[in-house]
Amino acid sequence: MGITRMMEDREYRTSAQQSKGHRKEAFSMSAEESKAIVRRFWGVWEEGNIDLVDELLAPDYVNHTPASPDQPTGPEGVKGVVAMFRSAMPDLRVVIEDMIAEGEKVAVRYTLEGTHEGELFGIPPTGKR
Repeated sequence: MGITRMMEDREYRTSAQQSKGHRKEAFSMSAEESKAIVRRFWGVWEEGNIDLVDELLAPDYVNHTPASPDQPTGPEGVKGVVAMFRSAMPDLRVVIEDMIAEGEKVAVRYTLEGTHEGELFGIPPTGKR
């Protein structure tokens, strides 16, 4: 099962940066640092280390992905989605097709691959990859 989505204009600040009072306009990171955080974020999806999301996303993170429009804000909402996908596809793999960054903004085109072994978005398991 493959899903491709585009993430645009996402600003990633670690929770440690957020709690130290860094405001969006006051904190600057290089494009390479921003890409590294995004790679770690997708690593959570592959490895299942869901608690790492607390470190990677600001407490006020807002999801803008059409696939899950009702997702709660903050890391907890992301943890729920990651858990849902990992439960449905235990062998989940994230393929980063393209990644473009400018300062703190990163756009990623990616594909999620895995064997559909559990319910996902109400669809029963198919066993298909």
